[in-house]
Amino acid sequence: MTKTLLRDSRKSVPAPAGYLRVLLRRFGPTPELRQQLLAGTDVDERRLSDPAAEVTLFTFVTFSENLCRVVGETWPLDAMAAWSTAMQGALEVAVRSSSTVGEGIDILARFGHVRGPFLVTRCKRDRSKTRLALTIGVAMSEATQRATIETAALSAKAMLEQVLEGAASELEFHFPWKQPKYADRLRAA
Repeated sequence: MTKTLLRDSRKSVPAPAGYLRVLLRRFGPTPELRQQLLAGTDVDERRLSDPAAEVTLFTFVTFSENLCRVVGETWPLDAMAAWSTAMQGALEVAVRSSSTVGEGIDILARFGHVRGPFLVTRCKRDRSKTRLALTIGVAMSEATQRATIETAALSAKAMLEQVLEGAASELEFHFPWKQPKYADRLRAA
């Protein structure tokens, strides 16, 4: 009798390792915390220290689940540097180089999944607004879904601010879940 092993398809989808490096430095000041954050992933500290290291969507989701469990759901707000424009690579350059805000949103909709492979992005337009809809495309806990959508929103805001040239207050963010206890911090960010 042959046993068929199911391969986790998330292990074949690449994800940016830079985020994990920044988040591990921020939330793993001790070897014990780093071990907890990397638990269950398919990477270790030595591999992550290689600048050419690549990780997978599986690693990213597992690490994010660990962040929610170890640090709490507010980790995206406690790691604002990770969502800065410099961390977004070529996606940030493309958004910053767009000639209009609408074009920048189109770029985020088309290519946002490259920096956030857990995302499904769509652009919606009506006469008065352009919306970037972000949803999760892989299985993860509700807390991790909220945290990863918030990271994507914070990243999109950082990139669009440059195109908006000071009119970032015109951006609106709507989340499809009950207002969290940290809503004031999220609004401020």
